[in-house]
Amino acid sequence: MRWGRLLLALVWAMAIYLASAQPGGQVGLSSPWDKFAHAAAFGVLAWLLRTGGLPLAASLGLTALYALSDEFHQLYVPGRQADLLDWLADVAGAMISLGIDPGSDPAIRNKGPRM
Repeated sequence: MRWGRLLLALVWAMAIYLASAQPGGQVGLSSPWDKFAHAAAFGVLAWLLRTGGLPLAASLGLTALYALSDEFHQLYVPGRQADLLDWLADVAGAMISLGIDPGSDPAIRNKGPRM
């Protein structure tokens, strides 16, 4: 384990929490730019977890769960709302930063029709 990276991941997660606790009128990003911000923020979190020594699946799973909790948290912030598309952007950013290409898995790719 690389404890310094995991500590940075914790600090980054707290920064995400503080940013998502801002009331809706103070955010300032409109669609689609907010999706890029979501992808970048959670991509960094996933990368910090992975380079901190967590397995790939754990890095992606923890990031996706934290993103889900972030969306739930926003239900209670004035002017904010939970959004499935935001969560999908979070997970996509994590997958990109971890280099996960769903189409590259041989088990998936070889399921096509045989000729």
